[in-house]
Amino acid sequence: MESALEPSFFNGEVPVTLKYTDREDRRATITAAAGGMARQRVLNLQLTDETDAYLLYSLHLSEDDFHALKTEQSLLVDFATFPGKLVELLRQCQACAAEEQPRFVAELSVGDSAASSSAGKPPTLERWRAEGEREEREAAAEAALLREQTAELRRENSGLAAANHALEKAAGASRIEVAALSASTADKDALVAKTSSLLEAAADARRYEWGRGIATRLV
Repeated sequence: MESALEPSFFNGEVPVTLKYTDREDRRATITAAAGGMARQRVLNLQLTDETDAYLLYSLHLSEDDFHALKTEQSLLVDFATFPGKLVELLRQCQACAAEEQPRFVAELSVGDSAASSSAGKPPTLERWRAEGEREEREAAAEAALLREQTAELRRENSGLAAANHALEKAAGASRIEVAALSASTADKDALVAKTSSLLEAAADARRYEWGRGIATRLV
């Protein structure tokens, strides 16, 4: 491979053997995605498993980090040619997948999360699962809190609706009382007016009779 890294130069399924420290090894097919940018001089590698949502390994290998890796694992290639050799080995593993005893086998060590973290290694499967379970618990707690808050709001709304109904009922009763008082007042006003008219008529009649009496005496 040339020295310039491509944004994505490999993406495919690769058969691997997952090696555990506390259980039996198992075969799996993971998706490997590799890429990088020449200007950044960083190799990006990500491993995922569609059947296991908690399996996620992500590696960002800079040129300086590669020199340490080269010394640790006695690699014979430099950083510029390492991505090409990596892809070549991954394709060899793909080609040997159907063989009973494949010549090329990819192995992924899944050890103790605390030991891997203390050694500066990528997080293990157990750690990803623990983090996933913690996130699920936090999400469940948040959902329970939201349900409780929603129930409390519903109770408050129910109380407000009951109070509003009581106020409307009281207001209706008050309107009925006001209407009754208005009708009673109107009846009293009519009675007073009628009585006043009768009194005036009686007074007019008395004045008329008094006037006739005076006229008779004069005659």
